[in-house]
Amino acid sequence: MRRSMPLVIVFCLAGASSGFAQHVAELNKDPAILGFRLGMTQQQVRDWFAANSAEYPKPTIQTLKVTMPGAGEFDGAISVNSAKDKVKEQFLFQFSPPFDGNVLVGILRDVNYGLDLGSPNARAVDRALSERYGAWPSSSFIGRNSFWASGSSLTEEAELRSCTYSNQLSANQLLPATQGCGITLDVEMSNNSSHPGSVFILQTTLWNQDRIVENQKKANAVVDAAEAEKAKSTVVPGSAAPKL
Repeated sequence: MRRSMPLVIVFCLAGASSGFAQHVAELNKDPAILGFRLGMTQQQVRDWFAANSAEYPKPTIQTLKVTMPGAGEFDGAISVNSAKDKVKEQFLFQFSPPFDGNVLVGILRDVNYGLDLGSPNARAVDRALSERYGAWPSSSFIGRNSFWASGSSLTEEAELRSCTYSNQLSANQLLPATQGCGITLDVEMSNNSSHPGSVFILQTTLWNQDRIVENQKKANAVVDAAEAEKAKSTVVPGSAAPKL
């Protein structure tokens, strides 16, 4: 039986590091990337950029159409590109289908600081991440790969691997969300080769994986029901049954 893939569109972000997080920490309540929180509407996302135009002047904002069983075609994502001075940023905001309110369920942010002197200090970034999202088991860790989870029913490292975002995917490839991951935040950091100890690329992914999976189950149920109804009305070719 044909199933549609879980609906999470991702960027292919060149230059970021790969591999599983060396530390897993409990994610603080009500996490946000900048001012973006899960559950926001598309208009609230657009309003945020309008209110922060000094920091994000003239961003390129594009709405992406998505087709999903049980929902039809809808505005499923917003992509944003912005540049100020030598810093370039990419965003992707993923929204739930209309039957789940069409609200924000996934946020991807990629910041390219460039290779010039003046990019953020890696240790300062680590401290800021730990303060904002939750302390790691070891405060001495410099996070090339850092991972937080909230509401996850998974406890083993092998299971948690399936919850992390992988940048080894092609552009716009669908990323399977995993049941039991809860709300997760994944940070990957690339060092500045010209200035060791500084950050070149900082990539952050926040998404509600359980909610995405539940929506996919509802979509699959629509497909199953339609196929079952079609099967009932299908006439099997052949002659009438003989007298028995």
